[in-house]
Amino acid sequence: MKLGKLVAWPVLCAGVMAPALMNCSSAEDLAAQGDCSATASGKAFVSAVADLETIATNLKVSVGTACRNIAVAGGETTDWDGTGTPTDDQVTSSCDAAVKVIGTVKAAGSFKLVVEGEAKCEANISAQADCTAECSGNASCSADVTAACDPGELSVKCEGTCSVGATCEGSPTLAVDCEGSCAGSCEGTITGGCEGTCAGECDGECSATNTEGKCEGSCTGTCTGTCSAPAASASCEGKCSGSCKVTSEGFSCSGEAKCTGGCEGTATAPSCTGEVKASCEASAECNGSCQASAQASATCTPPKVSIQADASIDAELISTLEAEIPKLILAATAQGKALVHVLANVSGAIEGAVKGSAACALKLSAFFEASASVNVSVSASASASGSASGGS
Repeated sequence: MKLGKLVAWPVLCAGVMAPALMNCSSAEDLAAQGDCSATASGKAFVSAVADLETIATNLKVSVGTACRNIAVAGGETTDWDGTGTPTDDQVTSSCDAAVKVIGTVKAAGSFKLVVEGEAKCEANISAQADCTAECSGNASCSADVTAACDPGELSVKCEGTCSVGATCEGSPTLAVDCEGSCAGSCEGTITGGCEGTCAGECDGECSATNTEGKCEGSCTGTCTGTCSAPAASASCEGKCSGSCKVTSEGFSCSGEAKCTGGCEGTATAPSCTGEVKASCEASAECNGSCQASAQASATCTPPKVSIQADASIDAELISTLEAEIPKLILAATAQGKALVHVLANVSGAIEGAVKGSAACALKLSAFFEASASVNVSVSASASASGSASGGS
């Protein structure tokens, strides 16, 4: 229906309309003749479509592959053979098969999914601001990039101290100094309980110990060593491979770690860990295209997952689940939710950016097709990752 509407739009400035319409600019002439990138707003739109098509394809491959690998490891067959790019239907059917396998594993007996760290995405708001400035012809659009992100989601390299209540951003590959709550594994002293695996000494009740009497299970007291998932109210004093909430004045994020939620000092390299917003008072058309590009091009990091399951479950299947579920969590949460919401909010503005241009009609159709594909991948990943949450 949308394509039919698009091709029916009047083609202005094409030389076939009334003389009153012949005073269009040369850029508009080019746009009407077939170059969708001829105008500034058209150029931003074309870039947004390219970014969206890329992320739509990447999501289909990532989600489809993760679900198929789980399905095959569990003895299920899928419509997709794992080569090339799966269709939306193949992504959905692969994840349906993965849900079936996960259900079988959980039904076999004990099952506990431990998520270490958080799924994170960072949208480059400086690039988004520059895009909006170029699109609108307003250089001031790139002056205050902080306007493109909610304060609590603004992440910066902080040459100073990270504010109380803010977080130092660690990851499974970047442990940060921590003296507060840790959304990831903690190495040091964990006071207040370890819901994951405490490897070391447990001053309290430990659910499992090794042959040397050391704790290798959850700990209800203080864990000294390494805890894969501290309790929500626990405090980590040591290194955190996830976000560490700052609880005291004068705390600096170590090394390459970024500070999210408040920097007292010089802040550089800004990015947005949540939903990127309009960066200035530019046209809705320019803001829409640039927001879509920024969110589609966000750099994302999955969490780490460990699974404790019944001993009868094949070890290779458990290994596959631990490798693939983080990708599904990422697509369903930090990456997918923000992307879906932004695309829903800007679709009208993006359509307005190219309305009246026959040259952009097919590109606009591609935009809506890619948006729909993103929704399918996010929904399929949410179904599969959600089936693995909780215990049995």
